[in-house]
Amino acid sequence: MVGKVYIVGAGPGRKDLLTLRAYELIKRADVILHDELIGEVAELLKESRAEVINVGKRSGKHRKSQEEINEML
Repeated sequence: MVGKVYIVGAGPGRKDLLTLRAYELIKRADVILHDELIGEVAELLKESRAEVINVGKRSGKHRKSQEEINEML
């Protein structure tokens, strides 16, 4: 499968501080992988048509290994 991967930062976590480009990418994504630190941006993910997967990276606690995340990308 060939596709595109975009790395989009959630900044300080407030959805009103995302760039317009980041907002557009979230809206049209097929799959979104995110960590635990997305804050209010999580609300936007609920509006997306994408499959949303929490890969859950936090200090010392990981839902998925980095190897698993890389494979998903």
